[in-house]
Amino acid sequence: MKKISLILFLTLISIGLLSCQQNSVSTNIENNSLTIGMIVAKEEARILVVAGATPEDITNLTTQEIIKKYEDGAWFTINQEELGQDLKVGMKVNVWYDTMDSSLPGSGNVTKIEIL
Repeated sequence: MKKISLILFLTLISIGLLSCQQNSVSTNIENNSLTIGMIVAKEEARILVVAGATPEDITNLTTQEIIKKYEDGAWFTINQEELGQDLKVGMKVNVWYDTMDSSLPGSGNVTKIEIL
């Protein structure tokens, strides 16, 4: 009986520790997330990135039609001096961000951009 109680106790402790570890990983991912997509619109201090969008979409569709077609997209606030000076509509980019609003399109704050 003592062995069964010990095994049950250790199992519960293991599940609890794994649960805590899983939450920690999720937090790290949320605080430094990555989006890969195409810049489909650019305003003074922000860009709209949509995963899966093509140059043909940009030419033939409105911004709203692209968002609806891919059911994706996010406006990212950028620091023009540090991040945005070479960005143009039609570029494929990796965007790292620290927070994201869950609306469609979402909105987030860029921490890093890489042109592909």
